[in-house]
Formats: sequence, structure tokens, C-alpha cells
Amino acid sequence: MVYRRSPAACERARQSKDEVLRAARTVVAAHGMAGISMAAVAAEAGVAVGSLYRHFPSKTDLVTELVRSTCDHELAVLGAVAAADHDAAGRHDAAGRHDAAGSDAGAERLAAAVSVFARRALSSGRVAYAMICEPTVAEAELLRRTIRAEMATILAGIVVDGVADGSFPAQDALLTGMALVGAMSEVLTAAAGYVAEGDRDQLVGSIRAMALRSVGAARVTA
Repeated sequence: MVYRRSPAACERARQSKDEVLRAARTVVAAHGMAGISMAAVAAEAGVAVGSLYRHFPSKTDLVTELVRSTCDHELAVLGAVAAADHDAAGRHDAAGRHDAAGSDAGAERLAAAVSVFARRALSSGRVAYAMICEPTVAEAELLRRTIRAEMATILAGIVVDGVADGSFPAQDALLTGMALVGAMSEVLTAAAGYVAEGDRDQLVGSIRAMALRSVGAARVTA
């Protein structure tokens, strides 16, 4: 007879796994990827080390799932911002008149997506650096490549739409997306955790302007 866990038991197991991942993120925020160990995460979660192995057979599995779950959430946020219609009501001048002279919908969407991603990375401090580039297990390093490709695809979708609506000149959208991911990752990993909170708006504005110039937006504002 095959034993099947009840829905309630499955839910408890899911919650327990989520608690372990939250504890792992807390450890990373304080000590970086180098601080991750089964003992350290168990202590942070307030559970016995042995209980972690019910969810993660090894430290490699734990780190890989931590990177995947953390980045999946950020990709979902980025995707939602990228999909939003930031120019749904059209553009209006100061008097409230509709401006039909060209659409900046693509630029609006790209600016919003880049700004949200940059601001969230800066506010997460050490976690952003850990997720993007801090040395860790080989499996997580390979996963990062997939995640960067997924992010590039999201940005490429904005570029494709922007070219179609006239916001940007014709270009290789995927190449542009990949270049933007690389440039933003380099800047943000260097700055995350070191830029004063009062200076974040200026840095986000500079990153946004860099992205808009990179795609050939007609109007660029920091």
C-alpha cells in the first residue's frame, strides 16, 4: 500500500520548507553565501539540523533552491512591471490635453522595469550581491546563467514592443536585453550594501538613463 500524505501534511511540509528558506536568506543577508551551512541555517530557523535534510538532501540543494526561489520572486515582480501598460491612458500635457504625437510606451515600460529592479536590489543589500555573483556551489552558478537569460528575455520583450510602437529604433532585442542585464548586474553588485539610502534615487536614475540611452530612446530622463 502506497502511503500518501494528507493535504494538511503537505501544507505543513511546504510551510516548514519555506521557513528554512527564509532562515537561509537571513543568514545570507548577514554573512553572505560563505556563511551558509546546514548548522547555521538550522540555528536561524530554530530547528534541529536533521530536520533540514527532510527538505534538502545537501547544502548544494539548499543553496540552489535558495537562489532559484529568491530569483523567481524577483523575476515575477519584474515581469509584472514589464507587462503593465504604463501608457494606457495616453500622454497628456499640463493642461490635460491628450498628446498624440508619438508614443513613449516602450520607454515608460523599460524605465519602470529597470527602476523597480534596481531599487529592489539596492534595498536588499548583501542579498543582491549573493544572488547575482557571490561565489557558491557550481549548480547555483549554472542556475544563475538561466536566470540571467530569463531576465534578458523579459527586457527583450519590452524592446520588441518598443520598436514596434516607435519608442526605439530597430535593433536585436535579445542582444540588448542581455547587455542591459550585464550592465545592471555589474553596477548593482558593486553598489549593493554600500550606497547610502539617501543616494539610491540618484543611482537608480543613472541606471534608468543608461538603459534608455542603450535602447535609443528619443527622450532620456534620469
